[in-house]
Parts: sequence; C-alpha cells; structure tokens
Amino acid sequence: MKTAPCLVATGVTALLAFGAAANAQEFPSKPVRIIASQAGSSGDFVARVTAQGLTGTLGQQVIVDNRGGGVLAGDLVAKSPADGYTLLLYGNTLWLLPLMFSPAAPALPVIKAGKVRPLAVATRTRSPRYPDLPTMEEAGLPGFEAISIHGIFAPAKTPEAIVARLNQEIVRVLQQPETRNRLAGIGVEATGSTRDQFAAMIRDEVTRMGKVIREAGIAEK
Repeated sequence: MKTAPCLVATGVTALLAFGAAANAQEFPSKPVRIIASQAGSSGDFVARVTAQGLTGTLGQQVIVDNRGGGVLAGDLVAKSPADGYTLLLYGNTLWLLPLMFSPAAPALPVIKAGKVRPLAVATRTRSPRYPDLPTMEEAGLPGFEAISIHGIFAPAKTPEAIVARLNQEIVRVLQQPETRNRLAGIGVEATGSTRDQFAAMIRDEVTRMGKVIREAGIAEK
C-alpha cells in the first residue's frame, strides 16, 4: 500500500462566535444534539465518545445524529438556531476535499490481517500506535504532513458564553483518561484545543493546501 494510515488529531472546539450575551449557567436546559457523519465511521465514534462524556458534565443528554456527508450536515447546522443545542462534528474533509490517505481506524483491521503493508505515517512525528513506521519525512519527503482533523462547530451567531461553556466541557471530556484510551484504540489522538487555536489551524491548513493545489495545477472537473 503506497498510502499510509494517518492519525486523527482531534482539535475539538467550537468556531468563534459573536452574538447577544447569554447566561452560560442556564445552559443547557434541554438535550444537545451533535450532527455527525455516517454511523460506524471514525467521526461517528469520536462524536459518541464525546457525547457520552458531555452528558455527564453538562447534566443533559447529548445525542448523536448521523447525517452522512459534510455539505448537507454543515448546511443543516448552519441553518439551525444559534443557541448551542445543535453542533457539528466533522473532519478537515469539510474544507479540504481533494488529498487523502487511509485513516487509522479503517486501516487497522486489514493491517492486522496482513492484507496490506503500511509504509509510513503522514504525521510529523512517529505514531505511538505504529512506533516502527517511519514518518513520511523520514522516508524521504521533507516537511510532509497530512493529518485528519475532527472538530466540533456551532452556528456562527451562537452566544459567546455558550460557546465558551461548550469548549470548556468538551476539552474536559477529552482530557479524561478513559476518553483518551477509547479514542487511542482506533488511532485517534485527543488534543482538545482552544477556539482560537482551532480557528488558526483551519486558516493555516487552507492556506498551505491551497498553495499545493495551485502549484500542482489541480482543477475541479
């Protein structure tokens, strides 16, 4: 296999949002819904582990609603009330559709069965899951990095207080050893970030990959 499994760096956070003041102490007063990709996918697993943890920390049920592909799911959340009760969990395929390696989760069974042979990982450092595999840089491609990122988003006008509360609770869940161990089991590394860090990550990746696409002359068919 020429493409290596990628680790999923989970930068779960909500997008920057500005709106009317809201009392975070009153949120939530009803169940929260996380819109995620198709059932059984790595994104679905991340959403369910996160939802389970948030149900305990928020004191309200957090449910996962599987809606498949990114455009439809993103459009649904974007048009939802900006009150913090409808969230989106999706990966960087949402903004980077071209460029893809096999993620760790679906690659694991066929690697263990000896049906494919991984050659390298696409992260900057070696994977704890595959400590014997070199990075792409070690294999001869300096500066190469291609990771799959999952994040949680809220509608753009969600009040700041609610966004801050959600970010705090999501990061708290991701820091729990049980959560980290469950995600590590499918090759996912939990790296709960601030909203500013995640927004900066998206901007940097769009800029970097946009340059690659332009220089390679890649055009939409």
